[in-house]
Amino acid sequence: MRISKMSYAASMLIALLAGASLIAAPGCWRGVMYDSPRVTYNGVKLDEVIIVRVGETDLTLADLLEVPQLYGFIDEKLIRPEIVRQEAERRNIVIDMEAVQKSIEDSMKMGGGYEKFIESVIAQGIPRVLIDDDIRNYFAQQETMTAVVGQEFDRVHGPPSERQIREAWDRDAGYFQAKALEEYGISSSDVTLDIARPLIVEKIKYDWVQPRIAQYFTDLRETLDIENYLVERIDSMDRVVVPLVSESSFDLEPMDEHGADGETHEGQTDAGTEAPGEPESNAGQE
Repeated sequence: MRISKMSYAASMLIALLAGASLIAAPGCWRGVMYDSPRVTYNGVKLDEVIIVRVGETDLTLADLLEVPQLYGFIDEKLIRPEIVRQEAERRNIVIDMEAVQKSIEDSMKMGGGYEKFIESVIAQGIPRVLIDDDIRNYFAQQETMTAVVGQEFDRVHGPPSERQIREAWDRDAGYFQAKALEEYGISSSDVTLDIARPLIVEKIKYDWVQPRIAQYFTDLRETLDIENYLVERIDSMDRVVVPLVSESSFDLEPMDEHGADGETHEGQTDAGTEAPGEPESNAGQE
């Protein structure tokens, strides 16, 4: 079964959740309620697409584009899985989803079980309908990355030598005996090197593969043509750049290069600096 791409909706919701502390910033600084950043994407005015309403404040897709964590999650939840998927397809790698399910169950045991983990995620505001697929896709991605670099082990390293196998046994016999008991149900005292051989070979390969996974996909990424069109939209946004504090109320107002009213303030040049010969401003004093 080929791993499927994570749904775009799931990725966006996770990004929104992680960036909650920052996405609120535009609303917090709207002393006189300046508009969301104005940006159009494929003909859609994103500042008119409301995704969250907090009290009387509407937060839009344009606001979401200004959350830095969004771009990290786009990379993690969209770009990276697609790189892995394409490489697996190129190598004709097929993932055993039963093994993926076992990995999920084993990982959840330490945290009190799958349902307890699900409850903790739902408590963060993520819809249950999106969680199961998200978890399966994540673990399938890990299995796929391991399989990809595992092929590199076979190509570069080849099968472990008899000497490597015996050294691993001498070094970690207790580990392999316990693993044989778990996998085969054989008493530790009855486990010999020959019985443990498949486990030893698997462990040697695992120890070679795991430290190389991140670097392999980093190098692979450098060979691909990747364009993030949302980043381009950031550069074209018409946004408020400088907030101006009102002395009387400390409300924040939108301000252009000449000030909130669009005119050059007294004592300033067109460049917004003190006029030559004028004393320094004593703003805030009686």
